[in-house]
Amino acid sequence: MITMVEGGVNMDIKYIPKGEEGKSCADCKHFERDSNMQGMGKCFGKEVLAGGSCNFFEPKE
Repeated sequence: MITMVEGGVNMDIKYIPKGEEGKSCADCKHFERDSNMQGMGKCFGKEVLAGGSCNFFEPKE
């Protein structure tokens, strides 16, 4: 579990390593792909799998 503080409030990010199709980290606007490691990236400053997901998922526009 990742804890994020936003506006002075702790918000727990419930990350899972395998997300639903179309709702994975790679599909999320918060995900930043790591060009050096295939299938990996960063979300809110933490390393995550591109195929993972969490409760803060927001689709890319």
